[in-house]
Amino acid sequence: MLYSIVLPVYNVEKYLDQCIESLFQLSLHPEIEIIAVNDGSLDSSPEILEKWSKSLPCLKVITQDNRGLSAARNRGLAAAHGDYVVFIDSDDYVDSNELLRCLKITSDSGADIGIGDFLQFVDGSSEEPELHDIALSGNYVMSGTDFFIKHHKEHMSVVWRDVFKRDYLLSNSLFFHEGILYEDIEFTPIVFYNASVIYTGCQYYRYRVRPNSIVTGGVTHKGILDCIKIFDVLNVFSQSIENKVYSLLVNDIALQCFASKYAFAADYIEELEYQHVRHLVKGMSFSSIKYSLTAFMLRILSQYRFKMLLKCVFKLRK
Repeated sequence: MLYSIVLPVYNVEKYLDQCIESLFQLSLHPEIEIIAVNDGSLDSSPEILEKWSKSLPCLKVITQDNRGLSAARNRGLAAAHGDYVVFIDSDDYVDSNELLRCLKITSDSGADIGIGDFLQFVDGSSEEPELHDIALSGNYVMSGTDFFIKHHKEHMSVVWRDVFKRDYLLSNSLFFHEGILYEDIEFTPIVFYNASVIYTGCQYYRYRVRPNSIVTGGVTHKGILDCIKIFDVLNVFSQSIENKVYSLLVNDIALQCFASKYAFAADYIEELEYQHVRHLVKGMSFSSIKYSLTAFMLRILSQYRFKMLLKCVFKLRK
């Protein structure tokens, strides 16, 4: 059994040594390959990768022009030979023993996806890391559809806490949407549908919260428009599947993604294409809209500016 670790790298010279060093023990196992994709870094990240490639025979470095996280992940997936693949962000790091245990539990089970836990910490802070786990016990294979319906909030739709069977991704053409931000929100509900999954409980990932990252850096015009693209893709996907509960859940996730950015976007509201947004919402079934808005609008009304969102959503039949 061979395992592939895909490591997209872009301008992370401050964190890259720690990330690769955390994988060093894994390199002692012949069944491990590490594929680092340098996505056009402009800092010293390429030199750091070159240094490590001399001491880690299992480390393969691929260099490409800057095309974004999704393109780097897809490039690494295309180059991988492992039966299972895991995607690690290069500003984070792992517990190598726990990661290896997660890989082996997943591969022994034959599941399409193995799910682990993670510890979240603030960069430069002395506070104790926060554990994000899932309320399940025992290692048994279950339906990815059922798992995601029950545990999507605990899972948080992040790709780096999951181990994927490579053939499952390739045979179903499951790749990351290139050129957008927040790609995990789109990818996760699609990849879990009809998959077989196992929750391993392995606490292998260490997620670093740092200022000015994609997640914490605030709302941008591109971020808003990318959420609309995600909204569109998930809306189409939800209408293509037979499980109605899952379909409604996907619609809710799509709306939450869109509104969480839109509600903070006062500086960009005039630039949004209202007719396009209305068209996307209009394409959803009325029952889907009613379910999603019931759960969704109550949260938004009490917290965020929603005037312009209402302008889009409630003109559905015009």
